[in-house]
Amino acid sequence: MKVLVIDDEVHCRNVVVKMLTAHCPEITSISEANSVQGALQKLKSEQPDIIFLDIQLNDLTGFDLLNQVQKINFQIVFITAYDNFAIKAFEYAAVHYLLKPVAPSDIIEALKRCANQELLYKKELIEKTSGFYLRTHENSYDVIFEQIKYIKADGSYSTIFNDNGQNIFTSKKLADYSGLLSEDFYRIHNSIIVNMNFVKKIHSSGLQVVLTDETNLPISRRRKTEFKTALNLFKQFKTKTG
Repeated sequence: MKVLVIDDEVHCRNVVVKMLTAHCPEITSISEANSVQGALQKLKSEQPDIIFLDIQLNDLTGFDLLNQVQKINFQIVFITAYDNFAIKAFEYAAVHYLLKPVAPSDIIEALKRCANQELLYKKELIEKTSGFYLRTHENSYDVIFEQIKYIKADGSYSTIFNDNGQNIFTSKKLADYSGLLSEDFYRIHNSIIVNMNFVKKIHSSGLQVVLTDETNLPISRRRKTEFKTALNLFKQFKTKTG
């Protein structure tokens, strides 16, 4: 198990690292970052299984970091001095929200939750090359990437909207799908991931995307420029590869 500790205060990182080292023998490596940019580099090079993330990172936040990560394929534990961001943290599928100062028992409990979540994840979402298997309380589904138009979150739940008319309501959060989806998918809003194969155009306002079935979906203001660039590159690549 690989862990990344992200905090702009060195003594806070040291405390967490010491606790992890002393009490969590299942961890094979621990890396550190003190900024959003540094964390992005570590996420790419280290590919951690779990991150311990502070809310305030110099002039930015942990949420700014997560918004720049296209595929969240790691588990998130927030460690912060602020108690008023818990609801927002869990919108990003956080496994735990710890308030400073943390105790060894807090760290151990967070890792237990991560282990339980990983077990549940493996049981309910099974990745394969062309899609993934999904099990809900009522049914099991063979979800195919090329049939998914978009996935929309609603609090702790989400719905997969498929081209074949089968819409699947699940108790999974949007972030749970990020590590499973192919490069054809892009998160255009906190609550929406869209399959770019089904994008017909971006509305002139730049704040809505129109799908091939004329469905209109919102694009968040902070993502509109990046998404426009990503969509243009995607279309160019598809044209070249036929």
